[in-house]
Amino acid sequence: GKVELACPAYAGLGVPAHPTWRGFSPRRDFPLLLVTPHARYRINSQFANEPWFAAREPQVLWVHPTDAAARGLAEARDAEIRSPDGTVRAPVHVTEAIMPGVVCLNAGAWPAIGQGAGAGGTAGAANWLTSTEPTTPSQGSRTHSVAVQVSLPAEA
Repeated sequence: GKVELACPAYAGLGVPAHPTWRGFSPRRDFPLLLVTPHARYRINSQFANEPWFAAREPQVLWVHPTDAAARGLAEARDAEIRSPDGTVRAPVHVTEAIMPGVVCLNAGAWPAIGQGAGAGGTAGAANWLTSTEPTTPSQGSRTHSVAVQVSLPAEA
């Protein structure tokens, strides 16, 4: 029945003893928040290479119409997604089902290495955009709160 609002052990990890909100702060060069939920028809990357599953849920980047218009992006056209850690390409899905300032790329796509857009290629593999530095204090992976910029590919 005890509720602890301050934790000396937590403070010993180099973070405040009291929980604090550490939210996303957009950067000028990477103003969008990338979220990477699990796909409906994949288990992480399992089944990503199966045409039956891929046809039911293509790997696309969800972009709000306001953000798409500001970047010249159009439905089903390729976009380049850049973060401080990498670059990939994926077709755009323009939808009001995502908030302005946020883009969504499902986790688990296999990279298409050597097929353009840097190491991540054209398959929209979100892991190429995330840092390998773990979060603090939990030492978890950084698959959310990734700052990105989305644009038309250079040759478009």
